[in-house]
This record gives sequence, structure tokens and C-alpha cells, in this order.
Amino acid sequence: MAHCTHTTAPDLALLARTGTAIASCPLSNVYFSSERQLPLREAWTAGVKVGLGSDISGGYRVGLDDNMRWAVGISRMREGQRDAVRVMPEHGEAEKEGSLAITWQESLFLATLGGAQALGLDDNERRVGTLEVGSAFDAQWIKLGDSRSRVDWFDFEGDDEEGAAAEGHRVTLEEKVEKWWSNGGEADRRAVWVQGRRVYERDEL
Repeated sequence: MAHCTHTTAPDLALLARTGTAIASCPLSNVYFSSERQLPLREAWTAGVKVGLGSDISGGYRVGLDDNMRWAVGISRMREGQRDAVRVMPEHGEAEKEGSLAITWQESLFLATLGGAQALGLDDNERRVGTLEVGSAFDAQWIKLGDSRSRVDWFDFEGDDEEGAAAEGHRVTLEEKVEKWWSNGGEADRRAVWVQGRRVYERDEL
């Protein structure tokens, strides 16, 4: 199913029971269904598989990177508005349990393994959506530091280990990924592989 911005608790229960997955396109939803969004946290709680999609007819970009950011932003708005707007009023007080907001890490899941699960591509035969040994090599190479990159690096975050240590801070891999998640774009993408075949390569390589 696509979008599912008008799903109720019974709808989600039915989707979970039948094994039906949802493709969520947050940016498109903002353009065409600004008052109703996919109840993502509730869908996960109900056991529905959700993957991130990119609706080419709605929004200004088809990239999953922007859709990841919008998924987080929308979930935070839903959390902030939950007392004023009840997407699923039948939940009553139970809806207040836990946050409706998702993290940037969870949005990465939506764009990778979540999408594979939604499409049924996460079985032992195909193993898409993860970088585990034995999985199909669907991957992109992200390298930060390009002069055209939108990712900002401050003095204490330099790639130079000595410089970073001098400021008392060593940038972790998770911090680098979060920086890319927040502001990364095409300038940071060096290559893309699908099923082990390189389908995109920057000239600088």
C-alpha cells in the first residue's frame, strides 16, 4: 500500500494480519496531504512493515535522503500536536504511551532494511537492505570532505586525528553519519552499486 495517510487502528491491524506493507513518501504527503500523515509509530507498534518511498509526482526531489529527513520532521510535528490532533482517537489514553517521533537512525532503517522488508527482499535467498556477509551488495559510497559538500565541518571535527585530539574531541563514525544525514547530498556520493554492479561513479574516482 502507498502513503496510508488515512489509516485507523483497525486498518493497521488488518494490514499487519495480512502481511501488507506500506510505502511511505513523507515529502509527497506534505505536498498533497498536509493535514494527514502516516501514523508511522502506530504502524510499527501494530506490526506493519514500512519502507521509505519516493513519489516522483509529489515534491521537489526524488531522493530518499530528503524523504528520510521529512519522515523525522513529520513524526516530530505529530508528537508535538498529539494533544490537539488525534490521528487515531480510538486509542484514547494509550496513544500517549511513548513518543510518536522517530530518530534519524530509524529513518535510515526505513530507507534500507525497512524498504527491503516491505518488498519481501530480506529473505535468506536475496538478503537486501543490510551490509551483512552474504547479503546482496546494494550500497552507496559516501565520502565527506568534498569542497562542494553541504556538510559543515568545524575545526575540532577535522579528519586530521592530531587536530581533533588537540581540541579534546575525536569525531565518531556515528557523528559523521548523522552529519551526512542532516546535510549530505550528491557531492558526498562517490559511487553506487546494485546487486554488486557499479551503476554510478563520480569522475573524481
